Amino acid sequence: MKNIPKKVNAKTINTLIGFSQNIVQGMWYDDDEFLQLPFLDYESVKNFKKKSKNITFENFCRLTRDERKALGMYTDNQQFEECEKVIKTFPIIDVDVKYEVEGETDIAVGDFLTIKITVNHLNLSEKQSLGFVHSNKFPYLKKSSWYLVFTDAEDNELLGIDKLIINEKIHLKEMKDRMQRAGTIELHFHLKNDSYRGFDKKMHIKFNVL
Repeated sequence: MKNIPKKVNAKTINTLIGFSQNIVQGMWYDDDEFLQLPFLDYESVKNFKKKSKNITFENFCRLTRDERKALGMYTDNQQFEECEKVIKTFPIIDVDVKYEVEGETDIAVGDFLTIKITVNHLNLSEKQSLGFVHSNKFPYLKKSSWYLVFTDAEDNELLGIDKLIINEKIHLKEMKDRMQRAGTIELHFHLKNDSYRGFDKKMHIKFNVL
């Protein structure tokens, strides 16, 4: 009997990227994202989250230095300073998505739709470029990459995937697609880092085609 290959869906791709994140960080899939910081173990993270129940890992990294210190995750000042150095290496990003048909206010069948995704790397200045990945356990030098995964509204069907190398502070990804059918179209974009957990972004656009 001939084997029929299964269609790869969006869930499979997202799972594989998540596997890559765990390999690089030396973590299990259900480990807490805070374990990517230095000098922490399961018990210290558990105790911290009892005191700071509503804070996520990314939100913690987005705080100011003084705000993080006030939360008391580290009692040792030298360890806290090392944590601050590590946080500066993390890919903390803001993402903006815009779409348009050049010179038109409406979108019609046959038009070329331009989608622009702008990524702002908050830990980089205009003249800086991205360094190597920080990991407490990965034994090799590695640069991180981002994967842009396009899905349907239910995040099941894989519509496309693109690998992005984002080394600069502002990165612009521009795509063009010709509208093939009329009606409401909804697209979801997953921007996923292959080396860190907790910094992935999910965006979507919804528009009508005449």
